[in-house]
Amino acid sequence: MDSLQEIGAFDPVSKEELIRRINGLKTMMAEEGIDFAVIMQNVDMFYFTGTTQKGMLVIALDQEPLLFIEKSLTRARLDTPLDIIPIGRDKDARKTLEEKNILMGKGGMELDVVPVAVFERFKKMIGFENFVDISWLIKELRAIKSPFELTQMKKSGAIVSHVFALAGEVI
Repeated sequence: MDSLQEIGAFDPVSKEELIRRINGLKTMMAEEGIDFAVIMQNVDMFYFTGTTQKGMLVIALDQEPLLFIEKSLTRARLDTPLDIIPIGRDKDARKTLEEKNILMGKGGMELDVVPVAVFERFKKMIGFENFVDISWLIKELRAIKSPFELTQMKKSGAIVSHVFALAGEVI
């Protein structure tokens, strides 16, 4: 058996792991008085959903997460165990957010990575203005690794070691 096969190249993130991460953010949001969060940036989307397909994740304190996907719906269904709400364009999310009474209180967004133009367009699109930066909450949450994440880091290191060993033989 090839040593990479022994390592296992990719383990999808389980629903339990994603919910643990989402609940961790909810706890931190509650402590900061933030009622809902909107996640748009690819790295954070992957961390909380397991997919990087075009869309957004909305996490409200008292509701299930809402994963809106605009493009590559088929791929997103392969990537994530979370329920998906298909949208034709990001404007379509507003109706669902209004119906679920999410657009109240204080919202949070990743203002360290979301471009200002995207942020301003998003606020106008959903008709909601009261947002604060939650980047530091996400970074704090991501700094503490779960057993799943530690295993993935060890596998990644083993894969890199394997690649360098093969490169040494070729060079």
